[in-house]
Amino acid sequence: MKFFYYRRKYPLLLGVMTILILVGTAFSINIEPTRALLGFGVIVGSPVSCVDEGSIAIIVAGLPIPGAYLYTPATLAFTYYNYFVPGTWVLGGYIPTPGLTCTNLGVPILVPVGAIYEIGSALAPLPI
Repeated sequence: MKFFYYRRKYPLLLGVMTILILVGTAFSINIEPTRALLGFGVIVGSPVSCVDEGSIAIIVAGLPIPGAYLYTPATLAFTYYNYFVPGTWVLGGYIPTPGLTCTNLGVPILVPVGAIYEIGSALAPLPI
Protein backbone atom coordinates (compact mmCIF):
# COMPACT_ATOMS: atom_id res chain seq x y z
CA MET A 1 0.00 0.00 0.00
CA LYS A 2 2.85 2.47 0.78
CA PHE A 3 4.30 1.94 -2.70
CA PHE A 4 1.20 3.42 -4.38
CA TYR A 5 1.09 6.37 -1.95
CA TYR A 6 4.62 7.55 -2.87
CA ARG A 7 4.00 6.93 -6.55
CA ARG A 8 1.06 9.40 -6.63
CA LYS A 9 2.91 12.19 -4.77
CA TYR A 10 6.21 11.88 -6.65
CA PRO A 11 5.17 13.81 -9.83
CA LEU A 12 3.64 16.59 -7.73
CA LEU A 13 6.77 16.87 -5.58
CA LEU A 14 8.99 16.84 -8.67
CA GLY A 15 6.89 19.58 -10.31
CA VAL A 16 6.97 21.81 -7.23
CA MET A 17 10.74 21.37 -6.83
CA THR A 18 11.33 22.18 -10.52
CA ILE A 19 9.27 25.37 -10.29
CA LEU A 20 11.10 26.46 -7.13
CA ILE A 21 14.48 25.85 -8.75
CA LEU A 22 13.51 27.77 -11.90
CA VAL A 23 12.10 30.72 -9.96
CA GLY A 24 15.15 30.82 -7.68
CA THR A 25 17.49 30.72 -10.67
CA ALA A 26 15.54 33.44 -12.49
CA PHE A 27 15.86 35.83 -9.54
CA SER A 28 19.54 35.08 -8.99
CA ILE A 29 20.68 35.91 -12.54
CA ASN A 30 22.02 39.44 -12.87
CA ILE A 31 21.11 40.79 -16.30
CA GLU A 32 22.31 44.25 -17.29
CA PRO A 33 19.91 46.58 -19.05
CA THR A 34 20.26 46.83 -22.80
CA ARG A 35 23.07 49.14 -23.82
CA ALA A 36 23.40 51.27 -26.92
CA LEU A 37 23.95 49.33 -30.09
CA LEU A 38 26.91 51.34 -31.39
CA GLY A 39 29.66 53.51 -29.95
CA PHE A 40 31.43 56.68 -30.99
CA GLY A 41 34.47 58.62 -29.90
CA VAL A 42 34.89 61.90 -31.74
CA ILE A 43 35.82 65.56 -31.47
CA VAL A 44 32.80 67.87 -31.34
CA GLY A 45 32.48 70.16 -34.34
CA SER A 46 29.48 72.32 -33.51
CA PRO A 47 26.17 71.96 -31.71
CA VAL A 48 22.80 72.73 -33.35
CA SER A 49 19.65 73.22 -31.28
CA CYS A 50 16.56 71.27 -32.36
CA VAL A 51 13.60 73.33 -31.19
CA ASP A 52 10.80 70.88 -31.91
CA GLU A 53 12.35 67.89 -30.16
CA GLY A 54 13.84 69.77 -27.20
CA SER A 55 17.25 68.27 -27.97
CA ILE A 56 20.63 69.30 -29.35
CA ALA A 57 22.40 67.78 -32.33
CA ILE A 58 26.18 67.47 -32.03
CA ILE A 59 27.82 67.63 -35.45
CA VAL A 60 31.11 65.75 -35.79
CA ALA A 61 33.44 65.16 -38.73
CA GLY A 62 35.79 62.56 -37.26
CA LEU A 63 35.96 58.79 -37.39
CA PRO A 64 34.45 56.21 -36.91
CA ILE A 65 31.11 57.60 -38.12
CA PRO A 66 30.88 61.28 -39.06
CA GLY A 67 27.53 63.01 -38.92
CA ALA A 68 25.17 64.36 -36.31
CA TYR A 69 24.27 62.72 -33.02
CA LEU A 70 21.18 63.79 -31.11
CA TYR A 71 21.65 64.68 -27.42
CA THR A 72 18.23 64.22 -25.78
CA PRO A 73 16.99 64.79 -22.22
CA ALA A 74 17.15 61.01 -21.71
CA THR A 75 20.91 60.86 -22.42
CA LEU A 76 23.09 59.59 -19.55
CA ALA A 77 25.80 62.21 -19.02
CA PHE A 78 29.21 61.51 -17.42
CA THR A 79 32.23 63.66 -16.44
CA TYR A 80 32.90 67.32 -17.08
CA TYR A 81 29.78 68.00 -19.23
CA ASN A 82 31.65 69.75 -22.08
CA TYR A 83 29.59 68.18 -24.85
CA PHE A 84 28.73 71.36 -26.69
CA VAL A 85 32.17 73.01 -26.75
CA PRO A 86 33.79 72.73 -30.21
CA GLY A 87 37.05 70.79 -30.09
CA THR A 88 36.19 68.70 -27.01
CA TRP A 89 36.68 64.94 -27.26
CA VAL A 90 33.52 62.98 -26.43
CA LEU A 91 33.00 59.25 -26.05
CA GLY A 92 29.73 57.38 -25.79
CA GLY A 93 27.14 55.15 -27.33
CA TYR A 94 24.18 55.82 -29.57
CA ILE A 95 21.09 54.07 -30.83
CA PRO A 96 20.47 54.34 -34.60
CA THR A 97 17.28 56.29 -35.30
CA PRO A 98 16.31 56.09 -38.97
CA GLY A 99 13.81 58.71 -40.06
CA LEU A 100 14.49 61.10 -37.17
CA THR A 101 15.19 64.69 -38.20
CA CYS A 102 16.40 67.73 -36.31
CA THR A 103 14.06 70.62 -37.09
CA ASN A 104 14.25 74.27 -36.23
CA LEU A 105 11.05 76.33 -36.67
CA GLY A 106 9.44 73.59 -38.78
CA VAL A 107 12.29 73.32 -41.32
CA PRO A 108 14.33 70.07 -41.22
CA ILE A 109 17.97 71.01 -40.70
CA LEU A 110 19.72 67.65 -40.67
CA VAL A 111 19.19 63.93 -40.26
CA PRO A 112 21.08 62.58 -37.23
CA VAL A 113 22.96 59.28 -37.29
CA GLY A 114 21.37 58.32 -33.99
CA ALA A 115 20.21 59.34 -30.54
CA ILE A 116 22.95 59.38 -27.92
CA TYR A 117 22.39 56.85 -25.12
CA GLU A 118 25.35 57.79 -22.92
CA ILE A 119 28.13 60.31 -23.31
CA GLY A 120 31.27 61.46 -21.49
CA SER A 121 33.69 64.25 -22.32
CA ALA A 122 37.24 65.41 -21.79
CA LEU A 123 38.11 68.18 -19.35
CA ALA A 124 39.08 70.80 -21.92
CA PRO A 125 39.04 71.24 -25.70
CA LEU A 126 42.03 69.97 -27.65
CA PRO A 127 44.44 72.61 -28.95
CA ILE A 128 44.12 73.08 -32.70
